[in-house]
Amino acid sequence: MFASAMSQNQIIAFVIATFLNFFLFFGLDELIGLFTPNSLFSFGFKVHFEDISRGVIDTRNIVYFSCFIFFFLYLTQLSLQTEKNEIHKRNLFSPFVYYYSFWEGL
Repeated sequence: MFASAMSQNQIIAFVIATFLNFFLFFGLDELIGLFTPNSLFSFGFKVHFEDISRGVIDTRNIVYFSCFIFFFLYLTQLSLQTEKNEIHKRNLFSPFVYYYSFWEGL
């Protein structure tokens, strides 16, 4: 939903979502591995996903994925709220713009 909220075009939203999923699954582990050698390796998606795919239901994995879900839902809400406020501001000042342009044209 976050990628869809970022773009009005469905194809671009798909590309953003695909890139974001790829980065979270593979890139996050590699990025953390560059800065800290194996100390924060369990922060990436891959380790938690492998546990769940084996059938191991652990509360750490559930909390981990729940945090990411709520984080991206929050980002989606912020994105949509910002878009709504921009539309509201545009509609709020539009009568003044039309009024000014009407009198300027005379």
